[in-house]
Amino acid sequence: MISDFKEVRRDGNVISESMTVEQFAARGWPPDKIAVVTWKNDGQHVELKAPHGVLAKPLPDRDGVAWMENADETGLRSSLSVLNADGSVRLVVPDTQFIRGALETGTYCWYEPARFSPETHFGVVFRIDRDQAIFQIDIEMRSGITAAVYPQR
Repeated sequence: MISDFKEVRRDGNVISESMTVEQFAARGWPPDKIAVVTWKNDGQHVELKAPHGVLAKPLPDRDGVAWMENADETGLRSSLSVLNADGSVRLVVPDTQFIRGALETGTYCWYEPARFSPETHFGVVFRIDRDQAIFQIDIEMRSGITAAVYPQR
């Protein structure tokens, strides 16, 4: 079970999971990428590094982390995986999704609350490479199967 989830920016500033947007803004920190993510798994310290930046989010059951890591410094390409509470890789979500009746290749951009069964799924925004269309995809956290797709614009 994940507890004490924290993100460490490249400038060394630490963002705790309980920090609100207002608290973050009050500190006046300029934007910066998250380079290290730490948490405790049943009391054991877990620390993972992402030199090009990462968006990480504990899953609803606190037994894993959605992990969206930048492939390079541009941040234009990212991979999406689900990690177990011990930091090992549970599954990798492919960058191809069945949308609008076809397989579409794209990039994962940010998280949104799951609309489909939020107790067992997480939501992520997916941008299609071909036409830059944006969709929310709700993914089952144990299997990585796409449960629902919603147009965003």
